[in-house]
Amino acid sequence: MVAWFLEYWKLLALIINGAFILVVWAMSKTFAKKDAVNESIVSLDKRIDLLDVAVENLPDKDLTHKLELRIEQLSGDIKRIEPGLISVKNLSDMLLENELKGKG
Repeated sequence: MVAWFLEYWKLLALIINGAFILVVWAMSKTFAKKDAVNESIVSLDKRIDLLDVAVENLPDKDLTHKLELRIEQLSGDIKRIEPGLISVKNLSDMLLENELKGKG
């Protein structure tokens, strides 16, 4: 065994080095590079900062509740005004009809 090893140690070293090179090459293709990971982290940090700013600018629950109450109040005001608008429309239609009959 020792004689065989002494005779073929150069070939064994070449095979082991070749295998090591293949493993390193495969790992370089499989795993992410540090620069690419850092770029991704920076990009994600920017997106998180933008989301934080957007969330900070959203109305809080008190303001949302006030807006809901105001919308309900305006809805009630519109419902109260609607019959008056219908009567104004009817009056406008009658005036238009009268004007058209008078000129015809």
